[in-house]
Amino acid sequence: MNQIKSLIYVMYPEVLKSLIIFWSIMAAILASGYVIATMSSTTEVFLIMWPFFLVWLSITSFQLVKTDFHYALKLGATRNQFLVACLVLLILVILIGEGIHWLYLNLFPEISSLLGLQSVTLVHWGIVLPELSTGLVLGYDLILGLLFSTMFFAIASIKHQYGKLPVFVFLGVLAVLILIPSVQRAILDWGISLYNGENVLTVFWVALPAFIALLISRTILLRASLR
Repeated sequence: MNQIKSLIYVMYPEVLKSLIIFWSIMAAILASGYVIATMSSTTEVFLIMWPFFLVWLSITSFQLVKTDFHYALKLGATRNQFLVACLVLLILVILIGEGIHWLYLNLFPEISSLLGLQSVTLVHWGIVLPELSTGLVLGYDLILGLLFSTMFFAIASIKHQYGKLPVFVFLGVLAVLILIPSVQRAILDWGISLYNGENVLTVFWVALPAFIALLISRTILLRASLR
């Protein structure tokens, strides 16, 4: 346990620095959106944050394997300890990101109202899927954050051990699947059902592929060489 804590303390500063930079940039973008909306006298300005956070989270998850795996082993950590430390760190980052996200969603409209700025639509799951409760909106954010972080952690593990080719093959298979009309139709029907307030809990099934991604990561890292 002490070794896991030590790993988290070693990796956390850089991740935290990157997190602060990301949300500072998002704050600047949001502020610019309000200014542009006010100058153009339009209410048709839509701004989103969580999808961009998922991109940042994916990159961060990938970088943990790329930059910290060898370093962690040199510190005397086992591969299992590295995996657990990364998982705890990513969950912590997702929770912090969710807190900042909701702070922005509630704070920016208040500030814009006080300053007399034009209103802007801050898009989140409650806007896209109006039938969702507040709890489900939060749950959707968190479960997608877990999925993206574990998936890209697994991709980084595969690349580390086997190179780029398997990663390209995986992404290619995924792209082909999405292009299949029946798959596209199934995704569309599922999205419509969510919009209508049906099958809203089915999103949490992504916990299964997230768990599988963790198992894949563990299996590969246990065999990973120190190249």
